[in-house]
Amino acid sequence: MGTRSRKPAATRTGSRFPGWLVALTLLGVAVRLIVLLLAGDLQPHADESNYLYLAACWNHFGFYSDAVYYLWPPAYPFVVAVALDWFGAGGVFALKLFQVLVSGLLGAVIMLTALRLFNRRAAVIAGAVWACYLPLIGFTHYLWPETIFLAVFAASVYLFLIWWQEAEDADTHPFRLLGAGVLFGVGLLIKEVALYLCPVLCVLVILRRTRLSLQNRLSSAVLFVLSVAVVVAPWTLRNHEVYGRFVPVGATLGKNVYMGLNAYYYNLDYPSRHRPQLAEANDSLQKLLVGDPPPAWLPDNKPNIIDRLTRSTQQGLEFARQHPGYTARSRVKRVADWVAPTSFFLRHYGLGRYQGVLAEPGLRRPLFIAAVFLPVLVLIGAIPGLLLALRDPTGRMLLITIVVYVAVAAAPLMGMSRYRLMIDPFLIVAASGFAAGFGRPWWTRKAAAICVVAAWLVLAILWWIDCREVIEYLTMVW
Repeated sequence: MGTRSRKPAATRTGSRFPGWLVALTLLGVAVRLIVLLLAGDLQPHADESNYLYLAACWNHFGFYSDAVYYLWPPAYPFVVAVALDWFGAGGVFALKLFQVLVSGLLGAVIMLTALRLFNRRAAVIAGAVWACYLPLIGFTHYLWPETIFLAVFAASVYLFLIWWQEAEDADTHPFRLLGAGVLFGVGLLIKEVALYLCPVLCVLVILRRTRLSLQNRLSSAVLFVLSVAVVVAPWTLRNHEVYGRFVPVGATLGKNVYMGLNAYYYNLDYPSRHRPQLAEANDSLQKLLVGDPPPAWLPDNKPNIIDRLTRSTQQGLEFARQHPGYTARSRVKRVADWVAPTSFFLRHYGLGRYQGVLAEPGLRRPLFIAAVFLPVLVLIGAIPGLLLALRDPTGRMLLITIVVYVAVAAAPLMGMSRYRLMIDPFLIVAASGFAAGFGRPWWTRKAAAICVVAAWLVLAILWWIDCREVIEYLTMVW
């Protein structure tokens, strides 16, 4: 008989939800509630207005429309529609309050993940960082789907992690894997960004080194796929009925390709009123990356939005084929934007959206500093956290896979802080694990230490590319 696998730290604790975890979760929710109240009555901006329009159509006309440039997944517009239907004009505040409460689930999952992969000290640090992590806090009082999506997605990853760590135990049941798949599917109905992560996770399950037979691994992968498909299939069939095209959850890639893989360069983290000044502030290195672009391409006006977005994707790929040098240079700039210490929280200050107490210099400037330096510290600490401090091979492989997936799928196309938000919970976990064991002799692992130093060097180069532009922007907002 084979030996049973070592139980992770979380299973050896006396309580599944210890008091410190509950206390930190409540602290984080309280901080978000206070910021929500201090933020005042924010007027809808950009896509927020589109979500309200879709919700109004759903409530008053009984159908779900596309958003002209996107076919968004339906879950978040549905939540907005329910809030408006139940509370009328007060539905906007009710929805933000709901997002504040849901954020507590994200905080608890972050701490449970850190507890499972590292130890209690790391979990406490992760909870403290999450509680004051302003890029995440900001989205609780915006009408964007990120808060609800991250709570569902992180919970799915956590269940997947538990199942994967305990898959060889005789008493392991597939319910955790089934739950992970269902939550993953719900997440796709909120945001489709993780769509292609599903087959990647299945490949990991099949190729994993284990005592389990290939048939067992294949059946597990199929179970995960089917549990995801059960959730998204009804909406996929609806899309086929309405548009006559196969669309699993939504269609946003074409518009993102139009904005990101084109001669036009702009970073949506910067308020539009600052972009001309920032363009003048670009140094010679940035001009080398994005200056003197080739002629831009314009999207077709096909009446079927699926065809229109598909054609935009094809046009973007053709543009990249015709102009490989510019495409490669501009991708470097996009990735630099992706790791820059910017956020939509800072953008709201640049737009002048915050009024009242949050706009007072005595509060605004400390929040401003925290919003800049917290992502910097998390990014710096997450690299050794993943490569050195995280010794569990299963957890390390899973987290690195998710980080690499987002870095490859999102960062080079639309390099901005919103597309880093998907991995921020896992970066917080990794950075907290490194901080909890700071000073341990990890550097004796020379190969991993070299990788950490190399990654830090790449990160420093990317920050250098954006440094003057970011400093000019932050100075304007300050």
